[in-house]
Amino acid sequence: MINYGADAGKLAVIVDIIDHNRFIDIAHLAINHRLCGIYSAKKKKQAGWERSEALALIEGPTTGVARTQYAFRRLTLTPLVVKVPRAAGQAVLKAAIEKQGLAASWAKTSWAKKIDARAKRAGASDFDRFKLMKYKKLRREIVNKSVKTIKA
Repeated sequence: MINYGADAGKLAVIVDIIDHNRFIDIAHLAINHRLCGIYSAKKKKQAGWERSEALALIEGPTTGVARTQYAFRRLTLTPLVVKVPRAAGQAVLKAAIEKQGLAASWAKTSWAKKIDARAKRAGASDFDRFKLMKYKKLRREIVNKSVKTIKA
């Protein structure tokens, strides 16, 4: 699941892991204030060079996520796994997702239910919140009345 950016909250499948053995010239970044060349890890690590972050190639053909690269810190791994070959195409990926029933499996998880409840609560109007308050008050009165009868 993507946890940052325009596609936040959408499910996507990690299709491939992009080589994270790359180095970025930090000194050149400081001088030019922009991303400079990315070099192979086989080169000797020189002073002022740091390792870049690991990236994953992701795609979500059923959720509207285009094939793109994301940093792992922008992704949250779920327990759901789709068995596809490495760098599988969109048609193969979509068929595997539909065959496995990923959307139904995700909807059954408590994580998805919690996200849906949070979205519903955020979209509630003032009148909806008022009705909810009244129902909770009524429920509390019924529970308190039954507790009093049990104690007596």
